[in-house]
Amino acid sequence: MPIASEACFTIKEHVNCVEARISKLKKINYFPEINLNAIRFIENNLSKAWASTMKHVKESVQRYDLNFDEHLSPDDKCVSPSDFGFHNAILKKGTDELYFIDFEYAGIDDPAKMVCDFFCQPEVPVPFKYFDSFVNTVASVSANPERLKQRIAILLPVYRIKWCCILLNEFLDIGSEKRNFAHEKNNSDKIKLEQLEKARRYLKSSYIKIN
Repeated sequence: MPIASEACFTIKEHVNCVEARISKLKKINYFPEINLNAIRFIENNLSKAWASTMKHVKESVQRYDLNFDEHLSPDDKCVSPSDFGFHNAILKKGTDELYFIDFEYAGIDDPAKMVCDFFCQPEVPVPFKYFDSFVNTVASVSANPERLKQRIAILLPVYRIKWCCILLNEFLDIGSEKRNFAHEKNNSDKIKLEQLEKARRYLKSSYIKIN
């Protein structure tokens, strides 16, 4: 199978992926005015949250005696839908069977990323009370269950920041291209405002820090 979209196989790769997104956001145009509001949010809120997250990552890597550059072995990797969540699921009528339908970005990936994406994607939030059960189930088929749990503990805040960045994609060229394709160009400022408010709420939302 191919490598999944934005697949990461070291802690450093996970971190670099998010840093690249933040760097792109810092380069958005200063006009129109809604962009200025986004820039202030990125500089005053998102960047500070990222600095705090990196402090958590460095301390946790040291505590768990891990290596930023340690590459996952083939046995530690998994086949992932990549965009994994209930926003891409259909419940079969009259049953309790769920079907996941979006495999556009699927491929080989780090199972820690799959877990973090599942609990961080904002479209259909998964209650955190199911976190331990989900992690234990995934870890039960891992070649290194304890190491997987440690990577998840390190990376969950990283992926919170990543999904906050994804909510701000509307301010990047990729957001404009999608909007033009969907014939929504005239609603640009409205859509940007909605996404900025979503990002504000998302960054403020609390989550349980794992030890």
